[in-house]
Amino acid sequence: MIKKLFLCCILLSSFIMKAQHTIKGTLSPADTFKWIIAYRIQGSTEDYIADSKVDNGKVTLNIPKNTKPGVLKLVYAVPENQNSIDVIYDGKEDIEFNFNAKSGISFISSKENIIYNSYMKEIGYAQHQLVEFFKKNSTDKITYTKLIGNLKTIQQQYEKKGQGFLVESFIKANKPYIPTMYLTPEEYVGCVKDHYFDNVDFSNEVLQNSSLLLDKSAEYVFTSTALTNFSVEDAQQELQTNVDTLAAKIKNINKNYQVYILDNIWEALVANHLTNAANYVTDKYLGSLAKSTNKEVYNKVELFKRTGVGNKAPQITWQENGKTMTLDDLPKADNYVLAFWSSTCSHCAKEMPVLQDFLKGKNIPVVAVGLEDNDMKEHWEKEQKKYPDFHHALALGKWDSEYANLYGINQTPTFFVLDADKKIAYKPESLEDLEDYLKNDK
Repeated sequence: MIKKLFLCCILLSSFIMKAQHTIKGTLSPADTFKWIIAYRIQGSTEDYIADSKVDNGKVTLNIPKNTKPGVLKLVYAVPENQNSIDVIYDGKEDIEFNFNAKSGISFISSKENIIYNSYMKEIGYAQHQLVEFFKKNSTDKITYTKLIGNLKTIQQQYEKKGQGFLVESFIKANKPYIPTMYLTPEEYVGCVKDHYFDNVDFSNEVLQNSSLLLDKSAEYVFTSTALTNFSVEDAQQELQTNVDTLAAKIKNINKNYQVYILDNIWEALVANHLTNAANYVTDKYLGSLAKSTNKEVYNKVELFKRTGVGNKAPQITWQENGKTMTLDDLPKADNYVLAFWSSTCSHCAKEMPVLQDFLKGKNIPVVAVGLEDNDMKEHWEKEQKKYPDFHHALALGKWDSEYANLYGINQTPTFFVLDADKKIAYKPESLEDLEDYLKNDK
């Protein structure tokens, strides 16, 4: 009985006295960094862990005792994805690092992170040496064999070092393609792509709770087009083929995580104005997946399909001189303007007259869509007469109206520029932006 009580006391004591670990960093230039917020990556979400002020380049984060092992994202500025540091936290050790905005990160303490940081540097340099060999079009098979042997040795050494640590999963997932025979540069590039996902386990929870799978997926989809002199059309076709391969690799994992990966690819395509490829991702994969799992993503990608630059403008109808009109009935022009406004909007009252004066004498038809509350029809009818040069459509229900939802309007005035084919050519952020675009558009 005494032994049992003694054992219970020991277990209770070890639980109560479980150490709270810290993450300490020295950041430079010191005046660049003001605050650090730590999040734990949890699949497609991020959980807040801790935050601290950066004092003269020094920061200490006290990690709560109940924080689970995984990857912590240390955010020091916005946008977060471009201004953060990922560290592996095993719940057993303190972490200390130096971070320079130009040269990157080095670790003073934390075996997990020291191993991984060292591995990435060594394997990266070994790959760089092999790429340089191929660039020289060298046929020196002795040098080639040494380079391949170096890659293999580094990988094996670090897989052994990482055994029993969280970092083991990351080292194995980052294993590069290592040829077993002599290859030409073209053959090597093809094999790298064909074997890219050989060691990537998308179902691995440790990897899902990090940024690695996102980074590897994006690297696969975009790298081949960046290295090849494709036309825009051919590049988009290549991107679609790469997306097909990626989608096949992730089809058996959690649907929420599939959406997370594909949404990341979609965002990059949109940011690079690759509209056709972005819509392909939506139509073939992301739209149907997100519809049942993530309404926010679903609404976003569907809105882009309707109103993204390069897409056909959603149809608008209105009554004019007793006749039903549509965008297709407008006279031919190189550009058209859609102006979403409201008769009770003070900004609209200032900007709509300016727009009318600016376009006077120019062959740029304007469709002014009035977003009005249900009881404001008479007021709109009075106000719209101030703009006789415009075509006028009425959308009762204001923010809940058909056209507000169709075009994703959440403020007035909002403008769109259409091209001669009624495709969306530009989405100006202000009236001044609109004027500058139309002045410079040739």
